[in-house]
Parts: sequence; C-alpha cells; structure tokens
Amino acid sequence: AVTPSDSGEEAVADPAAAPGAQTTPLRAVTAPLTAEEEAAQPKTVAGDPDWPFIFAAALADARSRSGGNNLGFYDDWYKKKFKTWEKGAKKSWRRQADGEYFSRQELDDFKMLLEVCHEAGITPLVVIQPVKGAAYDQTIYTCDVRRQYYDMIRGAMSEAGVSFADFSDREYDPFFLRDYSHPSDLGGAYYSRAIYSWFTTGKADTSKIS
Repeated sequence: AVTPSDSGEEAVADPAAAPGAQTTPLRAVTAPLTAEEEAAQPKTVAGDPDWPFIFAAALADARSRSGGNNLGFYDDWYKKKFKTWEKGAKKSWRRQADGEYFSRQELDDFKMLLEVCHEAGITPLVVIQPVKGAAYDQTIYTCDVRRQYYDMIRGAMSEAGVSFADFSDREYDPFFLRDYSHPSDLGGAYYSRAIYSWFTTGKADTSKIS
C-alpha cells in the first residue's frame, strides 16, 4: 500500500513515530479450521456467513476493548502508546524535500504492481483502508491532505481499471480501527464481507451496517 512518508530523518525511539509502523502486536496466525469448526461458524440458511451476527459480535468486542476512551481506541494501545505516537508524529513527520506530502516513488511502485497484475492475468481487489481521523488530525496529514491521498489512489486504480473496496469514509467511525490505522474486529468484519462479496458476486460490499 502507498502510505504517507516522512522526510527520511531519524525517527524518535518509538517506532510509532514512523507513518505506517506496526505498533500493535500482530495477532498470532491461527491454524486452519477443522471441518467441525468450519461447520460451527455462523451461517445463514443459504450457507453464507451470518453477517448481522458477525458484525454485532465484532462491534460489541470493539466497544468493550475501548471503554476507557471516547475515540474508539483499544484501551491497551491508548493508555500505553497513544501519547508517544502522537508526540513522535508531530515531531518527525515532515513534507518531503520537494514539498510533497506523499512519495512519488511509492505511487509509481503501486501503479507498477497493478500493471504486473494485468500482464499476469491477475484480477486484484484493492482495499482502501482509512486511518484514524482523531489521531491524524493532530499531524501534518490533515483531513484535506488525506483526501488528496485517497483521490490519488483511486485515480491510479481507475487508470488501471481494477476493482477496489473503498473504506476511506470510515476515518471517524470510532470503532472501525483499534489504534491509529489498524482495523478492529469490526473493521476486519467489513473487510471480510467486502472480499467475500467480491468473490461471490463480483462486487465488493462496503455498505455500513445499520
């Protein structure tokens, strides 16, 4: 994915200062489900995933994990790392030497990836993931700057003629992301439904749950 890039200067000690850095431990990779476990997953009569059940459970989980703040951050990250992340972002994030907010090289690399997919006969689905508006609004990557970024990515995909699932309008959904840019279980449910619907119907379902 093409992400905002800093000026290349040395970041503060906390890796959270670097845009796109992984600051929440990755979840352990689970073993494939057995036939019995797969059969026990919530499904409708038609055999599709029971999305209302999945979304309700995911939303309840996100709410319970972020009960200590009103911004939807998971409490463990918010209490231990948010202030350090915010301080590092304000100190280290700068425009590039050419005055641009985003890396032209990364955009060209992204376009090349789409071209390779086309030449290889691969039909990709690109998921546009939002960032946490409440966090990024405190940095140089303001709402207007981020809008330029999303437009830039959408333009590259339209130019390449590839499908995408656009979740950029979820920046201010408090429970979509668990920290500054990583999906909560609710965000993961949205991504899962988009990918599932794209494979089964040819169109990614990005509609909001009621």
